[in-house]
Amino acid sequence: ALPISVICGLSPWKNVVELWQEKTGQLQAKDISDNPAVRAGIYLEPVVAKWFSDDTKKRLETDERLKVHKTIPYIAAHIDRLIIGENAALECKSTRFDHGWGDGENIIPDYYLVQCALEAMAWDFERVYPAVLIGGNDFRHYVYERNDPLEKLLAKRCEAFWHSVVTNEPPIPRTGDEVISLFGNKTDDISVFATSEIQEIGRASCRARG
Repeated sequence: ALPISVICGLSPWKNVVELWQEKTGQLQAKDISDNPAVRAGIYLEPVVAKWFSDDTKKRLETDERLKVHKTIPYIAAHIDRLIIGENAALECKSTRFDHGWGDGENIIPDYYLVQCALEAMAWDFERVYPAVLIGGNDFRHYVYERNDPLEKLLAKRCEAFWHSVVTNEPPIPRTGDEVISLFGNKTDDISVFATSEIQEIGRASCRARG
């Protein structure tokens, strides 16, 4: 599965050049399985799912399949829970801070919003419910409804990235971090290309929130 937030330049943890280097075998992916935040997410996933089910009365089941998009083979996704009786899924999150999460509003951080959109595309869901446990005691849940302009944009981004992998041609760096990942620290004579891709995704994300 392609980490869509990285491809879109929205991830605070990895950039698209690093992802390309991993996919082309030039860089070993870091083992983050022992990271405390990652472990917390694994341990708290059943808690978030139970809390969501109790609050919404929706019945859930586990489905561990990797589902591939019916026409785009490089778009695939896992889900946390399938919602019984509804063409929808639950995405479970946990975090220390509420940065980017709406308080009483259906506002989802962009890097999670695009993940929900990709899951909806791969599984052909009508909607995905992201639920988050903040600071161990603040539980919130939201809904992503299918958004065609956003999903077309994500499909375009995935296509461009996958073309880079297949052709072994690096993505054009859009940030200083991506320039350094591609060329190292010797960047005196290297220009960074400013594009409107991230802004375009942000605008589509805003429309997806409704």
